[in-house]
Amino acid sequence: MYSFFRIKSVYIKYSLILLLISFSFLGGNCDKILENQNDIPGEMIGDWILSAQTGALQDICDGEVVNFQSTGIAKLTCPQSETITRNFKVESGELTYTETSVTYSIETLNNDTLYLLGENVSRNLLYLKIPAADFNPDILNITELPDKSKNENSSESGE
Repeated sequence: MYSFFRIKSVYIKYSLILLLISFSFLGGNCDKILENQNDIPGEMIGDWILSAQTGALQDICDGEVVNFQSTGIAKLTCPQSETITRNFKVESGELTYTETSVTYSIETLNNDTLYLLGENVSRNLLYLKIPAADFNPDILNITELPDKSKNENSSESGE
């Protein structure tokens, strides 16, 4: 009987040691879950206002403001309209809104200018960065829209 308990305790002891060692391999990527996995350039994060547009004007509004977040979420707001939330990713120099598959080539991205050329839409967009100190959401009358299918914005497809 004594040897059974001894074998059982040795088994439990080694199982716990192996389990603890495996955490270092299995848990090594946990920080990736909490961090930005979209490789979104830091210059893109923040609030941008549409300054110029060419091409198709369907679903574009003057003064549109986009808030690109490091989590891969973009909040698009037209003045006096509700905010539309879209998921996006940046890969190989292209910005893609994942729900609509609208893709733009990032021609210029720096601390104050974002110039996007439509890849699968016939429009080009020039955004200027809004410094955090100057941004006033009350001017836009921003509200959240729970059903994003009710409004269109520059993340929507259109020719």
